[in-house]
Amino acid sequence: MTASDPTEGLFNCVKQVIEACFQSRCGVPSEIIQLLEKNQSKQIPGIQKCWKIVQTFHELTEDTDTSTLLKECQKISFKDESKPRTRSLRVYICGTETNILSISIKEDEDAGGELQKISPIVFYKDFQTVQGQLSLIINYKDKKNELPIKANVSIFVVSPGVNQSIILGHLLDNVKDAGTLQFALTAEKDIELTIEKRNGAIKTRIGKKDATI
Repeated sequence: MTASDPTEGLFNCVKQVIEACFQSRCGVPSEIIQLLEKNQSKQIPGIQKCWKIVQTFHELTEDTDTSTLLKECQKISFKDESKPRTRSLRVYICGTETNILSISIKEDEDAGGELQKISPIVFYKDFQTVQGQLSLIINYKDKKNELPIKANVSIFVVSPGVNQSIILGHLLDNVKDAGTLQFALTAEKDIELTIEKRNGAIKTRIGKKDATI
C-alpha cells in the first residue's frame, strides 16, 4: 500500500501485521505506521479505523489487556460495508388525479420529481439516490398514509390491485440501455413479490373465514 494507491489486498496484509503485533504485544513497525498516517486522510474507512486503533495501542501500558483492541481490529474492513447502498426508487400508485395530492419520502421530502401519469388511474414518481429503509408519505384529498419501504426494494406498488401488465409495459417501454434493462428486471421481481404477499394475505383471510363457517 502506497500513499498514492491504497489497495484492499495490501490493506489486508497490513491489518494482519497489526493483529500479530497486538497478539504478541510488540510495537507496530514504523513502516506500517507511516503508511497508515499518509493514507488516513483519503477517507477510506478501514485505513482511518486502523490508524486510530494503532494510536490507541501505542498509548497502552505494558500490562494492559489488548484482546479488546484485537477483536476491534479483526472486524475492520477496507470499505464501510455497513453503509446502505444508494439506489433509485420508483413508486407506482393507483387512484384518481383529483384524489392523490402528493407522494414523498419522509427522510427527504424534496427528493423526486413530479407525479407522472401513465394511464387514467395509474401514476408513478421516481426518487434518485435513496438509501436504506424508507417511509413513503401519501397525501390524499381526505387522508394521509405512511407506508414502509424495505432497503432492498427498487419498485414499490402502493395499490397492488392495479393491472400488473400496465406497470411492466411502462417499464419495458423505457428500456434504453443496460442500466434501464437491469432496473426493469429488478422491478419485475419487486412487483411479483408485492402481488404474492397481497394474494397470500387474502388467502389467509379466506382460510380464517372458512374455518369459522
